[in-house]
Amino acid sequence: MEWGGETRLGSELWRQTDELRSNFIVIAGLIAQQTQGGTIEDVINGIVRDVRNVADIYLDRFETNYAISGQAIDGDEIVTSDLDYCRMAAEVLMQ
Repeated sequence: MEWGGETRLGSELWRQTDELRSNFIVIAGLIAQQTQGGTIEDVINGIVRDVRNVADIYLDRFETNYAISGQAIDGDEIVTSDLDYCRMAAEVLMQ
């Protein structure tokens, strides 16, 4: 989302992606709270921090790819594999 931005992604895709991201965070929070305890606020804050850290790793990777090839994602097997996995998980979540 951050790499493409709302203008490039379009408002509808941006909204859908933001909704999915939020839903994944909430589900992860509920699971973590049930398995590890703690307040939902503390659990969600930890998950949001982790999501931010992972997003930063991807942004760094996109910037490096772009500097090398002019493409942020295309040709990066790790990123495309991760996107495929996330797409499948999102399809399950949306059902």
